[in-house]
Amino acid sequence: MRQHRLFFCPQCHRQTVWLNVQQACQLIEVDRRTLYRYMEQGKIAYRQRPSGRGRFVCHDCLLKLPEGDVGQ
Repeated sequence: MRQHRLFFCPQCHRQTVWLNVQQACQLIEVDRRTLYRYMEQGKIAYRQRPSGRGRFVCHDCLLKLPEGDVGQ
């Protein structure tokens, strides 16, 4: 099993697991465009790789999304 790295989330104010975009989409059952929209709207915290390619999303922010936002 792959070990997850913990990083500080500025929205949750604690250390938490960060998921890649594919994992995050699967967890909350949305497509990539929806997830990127949530990031742009500030609904979920994300980190971008130093290279600028690839983003990681806070697991706890995903779980805190209002039910109306998840699975649309």
